[in-house]
Amino acid sequence: MGNGLENDDDFDSTFVVVALQKMIDIRYFLVPYIILRLRFVRPTYEIVSFEFIWYLIINALTFNVFFTKEIYWKDFEYAQRIIW
Repeated sequence: MGNGLENDDDFDSTFVVVALQKMIDIRYFLVPYIILRLRFVRPTYEIVSFEFIWYLIINALTFNVFFTKEIYWKDFEYAQRIIW
């Protein structure tokens, strides 16, 4: 059965959309990831559990950076956050 992709064009186009971004932002990665994910064979319970834990860790780190990291610019009097 292989990896579930019909041809290499699916992977190539997903790679171009995701890997060549200058700014890392979920908006650029979410749709290609979902399309690629839907094309794979149904995941096992272990894979889904691992992904869930992985996303919890990423979200916890993101919230931690947002709530603890403050940036002060010369032209703003109040603190800025790294994620808007």
